[in-house]
Amino acid sequence: MRPLQTFFFLLALGAVSVAFMFVVPTDGLQFAGLHIKYPTWEEFSSKDTLTKVDMDAILRASHMAQLDSLNRQAEKEKEQKEKEEQRRREEERIRRMLEARKLQFSADSEGLMRFASALQSRAGTGKVRVLHYGDSQIEGDRISSVLRDRLQKRFGGYGPGMVDAVPQAPSMSIKQKSSDDWKRYTRFGRVDTSIGHDRYGMRAVFAQNEAVLDSAADQKDSLSWAWLEFKPSRLGFLRTRKFSSMLLYAAANDVDVPYELHVDDSLMHSGVFTVSEGMIRKEWIFPEQPGVIRMRIASDRSLSVYGVSFEGQIGLVLDNIPMRGASGLVFTKLEGDHTQKMLADEAVGLVLLQYGGNTVPYIKDRKRAESYARRLRSQLRLMRSWMPAASFVLIGPSDMSQKKGTSFETYESVLWVRDALKEMAMEEGIGFWDLFGAMGGYNSMPAWVANDPALAGPDHIHFTPKGARQVGEWLADAFEEELDKLMPR
Repeated sequence: MRPLQTFFFLLALGAVSVAFMFVVPTDGLQFAGLHIKYPTWEEFSSKDTLTKVDMDAILRASHMAQLDSLNRQAEKEKEQKEKEEQRRREEERIRRMLEARKLQFSADSEGLMRFASALQSRAGTGKVRVLHYGDSQIEGDRISSVLRDRLQKRFGGYGPGMVDAVPQAPSMSIKQKSSDDWKRYTRFGRVDTSIGHDRYGMRAVFAQNEAVLDSAADQKDSLSWAWLEFKPSRLGFLRTRKFSSMLLYAAANDVDVPYELHVDDSLMHSGVFTVSEGMIRKEWIFPEQPGVIRMRIASDRSLSVYGVSFEGQIGLVLDNIPMRGASGLVFTKLEGDHTQKMLADEAVGLVLLQYGGNTVPYIKDRKRAESYARRLRSQLRLMRSWMPAASFVLIGPSDMSQKKGTSFETYESVLWVRDALKEMAMEEGIGFWDLFGAMGGYNSMPAWVANDPALAGPDHIHFTPKGARQVGEWLADAFEEELDKLMPR
């Protein structure tokens, strides 16, 4: 068939098909039992209303689903890496914290060799004294009492050691009372300028009764008394509550001073403290464990008391020596000869210096922290000349927080002071214990405050009794670990 014929044939066929659209019923035709449906012109010419599927969108959605899956996987991997990094940082923090809880010495330091030597040479025959100097963090025998108990259990010894005749704060280890005649004087903090000397003793504090003439007593030819009273405390450790001797460190002022020592309401001893004795070191031995001990002196005479010590006959004695508000810069202000006389009969094997906290709020840069460390170095060197047979350990400041906005944050100067004191200790060849690091380092104090029970007070500076006990346990662990190297059990 020729092309033209083909064209006209198709054209005619199309015309017939279109004509059928007009004549065939809308519901179709029935033919030979079959139902034939044929589109009408309206159906043929109308716009398709069916929703068309966008295949490109389907393919894109599939691709996006794959991307979402990959993104979720990447997020999981990121979270896992962050958790691993957080765990690594936490492990490193714990490692540093545990390392800080050990005593630190320079490579050429003799460590605790002198202390260990004193313990060995006097084992079973004599006493070794430990002096724990510090600021208000150790007030009330906190921290010291735990270290004392641990060392006394290992090396023997009893009693709370030396205490102030008139303490600034009550001690957990011994109960004290005094008559109103007594006044407390310190060479640190606010100094009473009416005291015309620097004879404050090894504790930088003394108590003195104000001599008052009792005319009524004179008429009866009898004495009125100023008194100091002591009693073992049930709050103290068992070994602290047991002691067999009492030592008084004192000096009579101007005239001789009559005294009486009463134990459980019975007169145990009486005598006279004479001016000619100078620095008095008087010891009384108790035949059995005492209850209430009362020292009485004639109230019309004046006595300066530099300390009262309660001890056993052998073993370790540890003195808690708190100086509220002090930074450890007091020792060069003391009359050296007088202090040395008080120390002369004491076998001091170890000296702890726990200072620095009171300087932190006033240190504004590293240079000032280094300057403070240099000043403390001069104190240290003087004390080492007084006690050449003793080991020395410097304890750095704790974490301390200040309010910033609605939260508490570590004073930046805590780290400066800690670093400067540690460097000084290493240069001087003495031990250093990092209390800041031991308790967790930067911003650890808020956690101590928030702990249940609280381990630090709301001031974010001072420990609670439970917190102080924990610090004391860590300090005792550090000493025992170091002594184990020198004195295997």
